Amino acid sequence: MLTFHQIKRGWPYDFERLLGSPAKVDGKKRFYSLEQIEAVERTPEYHRHIEATRLAALPLFQRLIESPMESLRFKDFRELKCGRDALSKLDWSDLKERQSNHDTYSIIEAFEADVRNQAACMRWLLRGLPLDKAIRKTKTDLEVGKNAIGVKRKKPTMDGATCKAIIYGN
Repeated sequence: MLTFHQIKRGWPYDFERLLGSPAKVDGKKRFYSLEQIEAVERTPEYHRHIEATRLAALPLFQRLIESPMESLRFKDFRELKCGRDALSKLDWSDLKERQSNHDTYSIIEAFEADVRNQAACMRWLLRGLPLDKAIRKTKTDLEVGKNAIGVKRKKPTMDGATCKAIIYGN
C-alpha cells in the first residue's frame, strides 16, 4: 500500500523542487510518497538546511561557538555583546594567569604591542569562544571602533573663501 504525506510549510521551495511532481494533489495540498521524501532527506542540501535552522535557533554566543569559522560573517561578531561581567574588571596580568601559554602567545602575536586588545581577546577566550573566534571578535570590535571614530571626524569643512562668502553674503 502506498502512503502519502503532505509536506509541511517549513520545507523550502528548493526541497519541493527536489521531490519532483506530487504523487497526489487534493486542491492546493500536495502529497508525496514516503520514498520521495526519504530520497530528499538523504541529500546533503537537506542536512545543511536542517543544521542551519538548528543553529539559527540557538542564542548568538552558542551559535558562534558551534558554527564553523568559514560560515561566520562580520555581522555575527559585531552583534555579539557581553555587557559587564567579572572578567571585565580583570587587568592583563590577571587574565594572562588564567590562560595557557600557547593561547597567550597566539594572542600576543595577533595583537603585537596592543595590551588593551590582548586583554579583550583573553576575556572572550575565558568567556568560552575558541581562540580563532576570540581573535576575530576582538579584531571586529577594533574595526567597528575605527569606523565609529572615522564617522565622528568626517565633519564638513570649508576653506576661508567659502566662510567669508557665507558671512559677508558674497
